[in-house]
Amino acid sequence: TTMKETIVLYFFQGEAGESISQPNAFVISSAGPVTMTDFLDAFPVKNSALHYRFQMDDKMYGYTWKDITSPSDVLPTHMGIIMAKILRLDPENCVKRKTRLCRKTDIEYCESGDLAPAPVQANKRDDLKPNVRTQRPAASRESSHPSNSFDKSSGEGSPTDTTSKPERGSSPAVERSSPPPAPKSTPTPPINSTPSPPPPPPEPALSREELAARREANVQDQVDEALREKRERDESQRKEEEELEAARAKYDKMLTAWAMDNNKRRNVRTLLSTMHTVIWPDSRWKPIGLGDVIAPNQVKLAYRKAMLVVHTDRCSGLDIEKKFIGKRIFENINEAYREFLEKEDV
Repeated sequence: TTMKETIVLYFFQGEAGESISQPNAFVISSAGPVTMTDFLDAFPVKNSALHYRFQMDDKMYGYTWKDITSPSDVLPTHMGIIMAKILRLDPENCVKRKTRLCRKTDIEYCESGDLAPAPVQANKRDDLKPNVRTQRPAASRESSHPSNSFDKSSGEGSPTDTTSKPERGSSPAVERSSPPPAPKSTPTPPINSTPSPPPPPPEPALSREELAARREANVQDQVDEALREKRERDESQRKEEEELEAARAKYDKMLTAWAMDNNKRRNVRTLLSTMHTVIWPDSRWKPIGLGDVIAPNQVKLAYRKAMLVVHTDRCSGLDIEKKFIGKRIFENINEAYREFLEKEDV
């Protein structure tokens, strides 16, 4: 079986120094269509936490991205080259969301009158109520403990004890005192005591003739606004067509001589090696020599780099002259590359 070499371009999405305009490259050797297994075996970065997207042809937009996860899937190509966009999936950077819900704590009053938190017992609805215990009056404590009173007649016993001792196993009682009353706020006199002006009188009701005239005026305003916008669009389109005709008259002869030789299109190697003579000066294209595009793989790589400069999507934000030059270069190199693929059976 004959092994076929396929150039693969790739870049890591969202990382410094990585972009679709400056991709990385490696070669895959396979006997048939390139699958995801062949890609993973030849991919220089060995990491399981990666997500892969591949560029594929699209009739409407030129190309689109397709997610490939199955090892047996065949990788799509765009203009004869495999382009991959890779995203790192780092589980260490994932942060667990923390809930903002919290359980209310029980409260009880301290002897100073402030509120103090009390521990909450889990899974008991009755414990969520405030745990407040009041101290019994001194009279009731004295009557309930007659042995603590002092009998003057007999002289026996002990002085009266006004504090009751808690029973064994019970929690000590906490006296609840009322908080101090808030100071009374005195009303402040208003800064400006002048009365507000009375509301304006209501507008008189309009007649039917006046309402109809108002509606007609609103409709006429909308029509005038639509006509104004249409005139602005027509004027902008007319200026763009004039600039395009001026660019065609200025650069058409030069671009035709670069692309055609005796009414026959030049081959893709010649166009790529002379592309720097017709492209605008401040482009990102670096000149290449004819010796740099001898091998078919070199032609593919140079073609891909040229498409990153003169593709219609790349030239959308440029002026009319650069758009015209980029479109003509794109059309001629693209057509010559198709002829190259048919002749050399790449």
